[in-house]
Amino acid sequence: MIVLDTSFLIRALAPGSAQDARLREWLRADEELGMSAIAWAELLCGPIEREQVDLAARVVPRRFAFGEEDATVAARLFNDTGRRRGSLTDCMIAATALRIDAPLATENPPISVASRRPGCASSRREARHRAALPMKRILLVRLSSLGDVLHSFPAATDIRRALPEAVLDWAVEEAYVPLVRMHPGVTRAIPFALRRWRTQWFRPQAWRELAAFRAALREHPYDAILDTQGLLKSALVAKLASGPVYGFGLGTAREQFATRCYDTTYEFDPAVHKIERYRAIARARSAMCGVRTSSTDRRAARAGARAARALLRDAPFDRPRREALDRAAWIDVARTLESRGIVCVFPWGAEDERARSNRLAGAWRAASSRPACRSRTRPASSGTRRR
Repeated sequence: MIVLDTSFLIRALAPGSAQDARLREWLRADEELGMSAIAWAELLCGPIEREQVDLAARVVPRRFAFGEEDATVAARLFNDTGRRRGSLTDCMIAATALRIDAPLATENPPISVASRRPGCASSRREARHRAALPMKRILLVRLSSLGDVLHSFPAATDIRRALPEAVLDWAVEEAYVPLVRMHPGVTRAIPFALRRWRTQWFRPQAWRELAAFRAALREHPYDAILDTQGLLKSALVAKLASGPVYGFGLGTAREQFATRCYDTTYEFDPAVHKIERYRAIARARSAMCGVRTSSTDRRAARAGARAARALLRDAPFDRPRREALDRAAWIDVARTLESRGIVCVFPWGAEDERARSNRLAGAWRAASSRPACRSRTRPASSGTRRR
């Protein structure tokens, strides 16, 4: 499903336009198209010919009603984007797209989100008058643990696909830096050594490293800071950086006090898998900035996420006491991933895992084995990367 904004549809009704070509491409790919009832009302206000209205009704057969939930989200978007005059309707249309979890095709310029941190009235005023610029820098905060770091990989992939020119930094526990660097979409992995610093707090070296970590976070301002962990420590790390912070709401965050550090929050049903939660936050930021992904990209992303979930669900490294899968079963998983264009990687952390990973990688020529975790006490898990 692709939701069309009024600005896009009006241009698409002009034969030979770039929007017309894109719309025809979607129709050939059998993409389902829809519009918010608000956008449809905007279209009918015209000026527009009756023939164009009939054509639009045939091309975009679905209309989505604007409800109370949409009103709440629209108000939050309006406030977060500086309460710009004339932008409330755009926020209402974007809220509908967010509710149905669909990309929004729009020709409106992307906007920067105003900070709503307490005591920063001047920052809010400056943000309201800031020029509309595309997102250039994003910080992903997912410090640990190993399985959750891997669960965040699809979100990083979504961000990279939607914003191929953006800088994507990732703050993560130092033990998992090699794993994060495996992801081709991550620009920089920023190591966070809280576990070691807590035991060496009396050493000057630990304080120097902490100062270097803070300097790395504040080296550049970020257009968006995404905390997918929902803990106080991850929220404080996000606050150290400069930029609007996005995270879980009171009903979703693991530590509710962390929500006080977020400028914008998102709630999810407990039944929603972690992977989908992380990806939803990434997609929400893309939708608010007018980013459009092609149907091919979305299908590829969904296929990669399904393959990653299948691999992670059966990974013997997730729990130390879980028995290793049968060798043939691992080979079958690697073969399935290979058929989807995904290279299977068997990382290891301890020496016994290294031997097991080397045996599995050796049995399947397309797979590889490499260290993923420097920690001696943390088990390592399997991951995937796209070619």
